[in-house]
Amino acid sequence: MISAIVLTLGFVSYAFVILAVFRLFRVNYFNPIVKLFATYLEPISKSLFFFLPPLLAAVAVALGFKFVSFYLAYSSGYETLVLFYISVIDVLNSGFRILFYCVIGSVVLSWVAPGNSHPLLQIIEEISAGILSPIRKFLPPMGGLDFTPIVGLLVLNLINTSLVKIISMKIVSEKITFDSSLTLESGQVLAGFELMTETYGELNSDKTNAVLVCHAFSGNHHAAGIKDGDKKPGWWDEIIGDNKTIDTTKFYVVSLNNIGGCHGSSGPVSISSELGKPYGASFPEVSVSDWVKTQKMLADHLGINCWEMVAGGSLGGMQALQWAISYPEKVKKAAIIAASSKISTQNIALNEVAREIIRKDQNFHNGEYLAQGKLPSKGLKAARMLGHITYLSESNMRKRFGRKLQDPEKKVDAGINYEVENYLQYKGEQFAKSFDANSYILMTKAMDSFDPAKDFDNDLVRCLQGIQAKLLIASFDSDWLFPKEYGLDIQMSAIKAGIDSSYVELNGDYGHDSFLFYSDQYASALKNFLNSNG
Repeated sequence: MISAIVLTLGFVSYAFVILAVFRLFRVNYFNPIVKLFATYLEPISKSLFFFLPPLLAAVAVALGFKFVSFYLAYSSGYETLVLFYISVIDVLNSGFRILFYCVIGSVVLSWVAPGNSHPLLQIIEEISAGILSPIRKFLPPMGGLDFTPIVGLLVLNLINTSLVKIISMKIVSEKITFDSSLTLESGQVLAGFELMTETYGELNSDKTNAVLVCHAFSGNHHAAGIKDGDKKPGWWDEIIGDNKTIDTTKFYVVSLNNIGGCHGSSGPVSISSELGKPYGASFPEVSVSDWVKTQKMLADHLGINCWEMVAGGSLGGMQALQWAISYPEKVKKAAIIAASSKISTQNIALNEVAREIIRKDQNFHNGEYLAQGKLPSKGLKAARMLGHITYLSESNMRKRFGRKLQDPEKKVDAGINYEVENYLQYKGEQFAKSFDANSYILMTKAMDSFDPAKDFDNDLVRCLQGIQAKLLIASFDSDWLFPKEYGLDIQMSAIKAGIDSSYVELNGDYGHDSFLFYSDQYASALKNFLNSNG
């Protein structure tokens, strides 16, 4: 509801800017569009700002609506503070663009009718006298033309860019190399490894405001924000950011791509120093414990002695649980969201089907496809399509697609009949372009093997007894891949182990993927947990 109001107010503000443009150029009111604006908008601007000339009154109303829309967005947590400031610059920019176009028009008119002083020049002078007078001290009119609006436009654009860089959430991406050897749970050894990391916000002087977010199966280090070159925001952008649920004005958030992945950290696509070529299928199997061990090494590198919170959904939630078990003194809070202490036989079976689909691709070449200059894209696409079905809820798919036929002009393949087919084909195709098949196999195997209680005679209560962190265990009512029974099992074991823990079942419209999306209920639970006393 709030977002709809914000969008409406934003459109209305621009409507008044258009009215100002019409006013500025003194467009005849016989034009039906102009007449529409004049009939309904001018009375509003005159009544609200009766003491201003009609043109300035329209601009003032535009500014007012813009301020209200972004205040609502900011106060409701939909946008960051920087958007409010940028909105001011945006409206001012609109004004300077009007002046800029007037100057261009005046130049053209001076060529057509040299020697004539066109009324546009007088209008420019009337409007810009107060705004641009400081600039005129340094740049007086030249050749009868006032170029200060152009300078004003450039200055405001510079301010706009500076605000984005200075006021907005600080994002730093860095690849960190670890030269020490890493012995994996499998017994295999990596002589060294790299971690691709991304951080948000500022680490305080005593390094006590750090939050680690752990990605799920297909995630990576890019958890929030949009950086130069990014096509879309990070996977938890609805949760992480300035004045959002995990507030980066208060907390220093660390995200990374786990080893075995394919987005910058050491994995199958990395070049092996021993082989002189990509690891491919020779990259060793990894586990959740291995990931947590590398994350501990990253914390030591950053000088972070204890995380304020470790959080993640799905496979990321498993890492949060493993952190609380493996390094109890290094975690104050652990948010285990849409996760399990071990996955079901059915989930293992689904993962094996996906792996087999990849292996059967004629371009797989036993995992050495990179050496062959090939990619098993068809197998990876089909595996993702299967996985994507399990991430969504039946009710969401029914509401979103039903049995609607696909628009013929938007089909990604001629053989498609239904919208849901088109959606899965598109999602699979996009995934196959950005993910690695060997990483897919490694990640699913790590998920299959996760079972921290196996080291405690399969007794989860004993497994959790050493935990010192406060736990938040959350499930979603529409998640059939990791249903609420998984979360309740962890919660009941934590209670028996005497651990400070709480459980919440949340409404979710997106099945297992619900942990990725903002909702008031979800955000409130996570925010209150993070801000509670450790």
